[in-house]
Amino acid sequence: MPLACPACGRPVPIGAGDVARCRACDTDVAVPESHRELRAIAELDQAARARADAISAELTRPPSWFMRFWMGAGMASVVLSLVLLVVWILVSIAMCIGEFVSAGIFGAAIMLLVGLVLGMSLLYDEALHGLAEPLGVDLADVWSGAGSHGLLGLSFFVLLAVPLVLAAYAESFESVRATLCKVLSAPPTTEGGASECRACGAPLGVPEATLHVRCIYCHADNLVDVPDARRRKAAEDTEIVCRDLDAASLQERTVAARGRVLVAIRLAKALVLVPAFVLLGRCVAAVNEDDATFWQPAVASAPMLPRIEENPPLERGRATSFTVHETFDGCDEVDCWARYFVALEAGEGVEIVVEEGDLRLVEIARRDVGPWYDPTYQWRPMEPGTRAPYTGWYRVTLATAKRRGATDPRVIWNASR
Repeated sequence: MPLACPACGRPVPIGAGDVARCRACDTDVAVPESHRELRAIAELDQAARARADAISAELTRPPSWFMRFWMGAGMASVVLSLVLLVVWILVSIAMCIGEFVSAGIFGAAIMLLVGLVLGMSLLYDEALHGLAEPLGVDLADVWSGAGSHGLLGLSFFVLLAVPLVLAAYAESFESVRATLCKVLSAPPTTEGGASECRACGAPLGVPEATLHVRCIYCHADNLVDVPDARRRKAAEDTEIVCRDLDAASLQERTVAARGRVLVAIRLAKALVLVPAFVLLGRCVAAVNEDDATFWQPAVASAPMLPRIEENPPLERGRATSFTVHETFDGCDEVDCWARYFVALEAGEGVEIVVEEGDLRLVEIARRDVGPWYDPTYQWRPMEPGTRAPYTGWYRVTLATAKRRGATDPRVIWNASR
C-alpha cells in the first residue's frame, strides 16, 4: 500500500531519507521499514536504471534533423504537386481553347481530353525543343524522346514521390514515439502535485534531471516531465499497451523496421513514374510523327532514319541501296520522294553522294514547334546552304524519278562543316 499521511490521509511520496514530507499538509511522515525495503530494492538495479534512462532519453528526444528535413520536404512536395496539377489543367484548357478557335467545339473537346492526358508531357517536350536555338542543342533530341521523358519521370520520382514517402514514414514514426511517450507518461493530476504512477496511481519520488521513474509498488515504468506538445503529437487512433520501457523500445524498433520495409515497397511502386512518362512521351511522338527518332538519340553515330519503317536506314559513310520505290512518302507526276531524319551537330550540313542512279536531296527542314498550346509540330524548310543552327534532328527529303531505273541508286551520306 502507498505510504499515507497520518494527518490528512493523502498519499506521500517516499524520499531518500527515513522521513518523508506530505506535499498536501507539509507534515513529516516516518517511512516504515517495509517501505524502506521497497525503496532499497528499487535502488539496487542501477544497470537497469541506466538502460531505462537511455531508452527514456531516446523516446522523449525531439525529432532528428533527418526526420525534420523529410517532413519539411514532404510539405514542399505537396505544394509542388498542387502547382503541377494546376499547371497541367491550365495547359489542357489552353489547348482546348486554341483548338476551339480552329476546329470548333468537337475538336476542342478532343483536345481537352488529349491535354488532360498529355498536357505536362507536351509542355515539357515543347519547352526542350523551344530552347534548342538559344542553347545550341535540342536536349529532347540528344537525349532521345524516351530518354528525355524518362528523365522527366525520374524528376517526378525524386522531387515528389521520394519526399512524400519518406515524410509519411517520418510522420508515422514520430507519431508512434509520441504515442509511446503518452502511454508511459505520469503527469501530476493536480497542479503542483506529485507525479502519479500511470498504472496504480501511487505518488512517485522524482529526482532532479530524471526522465524515468519506476514505481516501487507495482514496478511500472513511468516517463516524467514529458512536454505537452510531445503528447499532443500522439496518434489518437493507435492503441499501444506497454508495461515497461523495454517493451516500448522493442515496439519502437519494430515500427521503424516495418516502416523501412514499407518505404522500400512504396518507392519501388513509385518508380513506375519513369516508364509511365516514357509512355506519355511515346504518345507525344505519335501525335507529331516523330516515332522514328523516339528511341534514337541525335548523336554522330546515328543513322539517317526513314519516316516509313519499310524504308532502309542509311548509315553514315556507308553505301546503301535506296530500294524504296514501293514505299515513298508521296509522288507527283514526275518524281517520288522519301523523308528521312538526320542527326546534325550545330554548324553541320548534309552531303549526299549517289552512285548508279537518280536520287536528289531536295530539302532540309528544321522542327517548327509553333504555338505552345498546339500539340503538333511542323517542319520548316531551311534555305539552301544553311547549316544546322543547333544540335538535333532535322528532316531531309530525297527525291528520285517516278519511273524506276534499271538499277537502284546507292546512297552515301556524311555530315560536313
